Amino acid sequence: MRNRRIRKLPKSVISHIAAGQVVERPSSVVKELVENALDAASTKIEIELENGGIDTIIVSDNGSGIESQDLEIAWDSYTTSKIFSLEDFSRLTTHGFRGEALSSIANAARLKIVSRTEKARYGTELLVENGQQKYLRPAGSKRGTTVTVDKLFSSLPARKKFLRSPKIELGHILHVISGYALCYPNISFRVFHNSTLLLSTPLNQIQKARLTSVLGASLKSNLLVVKHQSKYIKINGFIGVPRTATTGTHYQYLFVNNRLVADLSIIKSLKKAYNTLIEPKRTPILILFLELPSDCVDANVHPRKEKVRFSNPVEVVKAVEDAVTKTLAKAGYISVKDRPSHREMNTELGTKLKLAVQTWKPSSISMKSTDVLQVKNVFLIIESSQGIAIYDQHAVHERILYEQIFNTYEESAKLKKISRLTNLLKVEIPITDRPHLEDAVKILSRLGFALKTSERTVKISAIPDMYSGRDVAQIILDLFEDLHAESEATLFDDITHRTLSYLACRSAVKAGDSLTKKQCKDLLHQLSGTKIAHSCPHGRPLLYEISHKELERMFHR
Repeated sequence: MRNRRIRKLPKSVISHIAAGQVVERPSSVVKELVENALDAASTKIEIELENGGIDTIIVSDNGSGIESQDLEIAWDSYTTSKIFSLEDFSRLTTHGFRGEALSSIANAARLKIVSRTEKARYGTELLVENGQQKYLRPAGSKRGTTVTVDKLFSSLPARKKFLRSPKIELGHILHVISGYALCYPNISFRVFHNSTLLLSTPLNQIQKARLTSVLGASLKSNLLVVKHQSKYIKINGFIGVPRTATTGTHYQYLFVNNRLVADLSIIKSLKKAYNTLIEPKRTPILILFLELPSDCVDANVHPRKEKVRFSNPVEVVKAVEDAVTKTLAKAGYISVKDRPSHREMNTELGTKLKLAVQTWKPSSISMKSTDVLQVKNVFLIIESSQGIAIYDQHAVHERILYEQIFNTYEESAKLKKISRLTNLLKVEIPITDRPHLEDAVKILSRLGFALKTSERTVKISAIPDMYSGRDVAQIILDLFEDLHAESEATLFDDITHRTLSYLACRSAVKAGDSLTKKQCKDLLHQLSGTKIAHSCPHGRPLLYEISHKELERMFHR
């Protein structure tokens, strides 16, 4: 049996534990190095990646550089130029402050740093492998710092096996870089992956131009400007219109005092402001910048500095909700005076309805009357031979479209019915979506879209007839969102069902859409011709029926 006595861990084990806390994946390395470049007052930052950052990460800047004598100890634990006392934590103005980043990277990978200050005649080069310094020597260098990280987690196999595919790791890196590119429009960012340029932003860009550079014109046009002041809290930025809400977080950028963070309470307050404008499982697009006095924010609460703590979190959350509510109201999406609220149903009646409602197979439903009643622009109600049938109009149309899309997809070898566009439709793809461009093109081409792609744009000249009159640009952006969620599939066909399901979902009529009587009847008629007419492609029921017998029982007849 192993010795269970308590003992101090060796320094090498301690270093590996610390490295694992700070460096979780390639994006953690990029985040730390980009933040160091920002703290060095850089105006140009260039990132080069190989194999999703798993093989190589190079971050170069034109910042202030590191003195030779400082570089020798810069990779040691808790060495920093940014704080010197406990009081400094309450007045932080830099991204880094603990002196853990370079030390953690050096213990998780091969680290090389070349740096020169403006006054130095030449630069200095440092090489560290597996936590051991190999050399420190003079080197020719321009002003600034270049950090090269190779063989990430080669000495930590347990951590390396948890890395995802290069495509997913690249996506995480691009989210970090795009966030800081949005936060600092005055700084030039260039990103290369496997020698291919993915992003290039000029110096001193205005905010709207930077939004286009990073997110693309298609997404930028669906953003609302947020501007709000609440006591000591200043909030600026952008939120997406309700129809652009996503199921992921890849379009969410939240900054607190220019620090990129994740805060679930703030995200919940945003969703609360949108209320019923978006589906419960979806979340709004956001690029928000919160400014608070530094003594009201504690940044020293997370190993990777991804979270902060507020001295008055309730006030911050309320300020964000107010800011978003006013923005949505100004755009005409809600009324501040009369915001929608959830109605409470009488408990006894609710229980009876729950017992009364049954799911019926569509073959058992036959319309007794040709009249269709649309309720709240959400439900379609008809009198059937067995009672009352209630349909969810979105789920009904989703099922119809899914089978149409799937049939088109399956019969891709045959001639498709397409409509030529009078004007070429250009859809700019956000940087975080570009790793999935090849998969998206395969799916769209097979569905019948005639398109060409460039580095960041999809150009469409023809669309399948089923998409005529629809917001094709938004549907394509939504497709990328679904590919984000399914990008771990090992075979291309593994993502087909879910992707086509969401294409149908995004194309279908929505809750709140007003339909004519003819459109209501047409939907139910088309539903009767589907193979599976009791649920939407995601498995959600689209039909309930209350029988005559249950109706009579409810009213004690």
